[in-house]
Amino acid sequence: MSHSAGASMSHSAGASMPWRLASPPRGAILHDQLEARVLPRIVGPLGPGNLQYGAMWKVAQRLTRKPVKFGTIMPELLAAAVRDDYYKDPVERVWAFSEAINQELNALADAGCPVIQMEEPQIHMVPARGKPFGRLPAPKGTFNLTMRLYAPKSDALTGKWNPPVVTKEA
Repeated sequence: MSHSAGASMSHSAGASMPWRLASPPRGAILHDQLEARVLPRIVGPLGPGNLQYGAMWKVAQRLTRKPVKFGTIMPELLAAAVRDDYYKDPVERVWAFSEAINQELNALADAGCPVIQMEEPQIHMVPARGKPFGRLPAPKGTFNLTMRLYAPKSDALTGKWNPPVVTKEA
């Protein structure tokens, strides 16, 4: 079963399973979950799949009069939770997930979802990942720059404060 183009849920019997190295003690719920987990494998180019985010949101929205927010995982976290037999560069793998998820989320917005929240920002992981993830180049063409302001001051809310200007590097 596959929810994204280019992904496979199978693994070879002799495959390395690094998550077992730091496994919790037997009998713990986390131990059982980790022992049963099979990491999806990337076996070809990633692309949008059949996630049906729009259909899920519409069902949830029909059950309430209040607006329903939709949350989803960040592409960086997805890219770190797979076995990759296709992409040789981790940055390329993140971009592939980003482009696929972006298409899925655009379809969700087109379905009428008013708020889409990307869960678990990974910016705090940059030092642990090393230089390749320190700065990702912007894609060619138009892109959206999003900032998350935690408990912003009134200057940010009223427009008296603006973020630094983004500049193009040569």
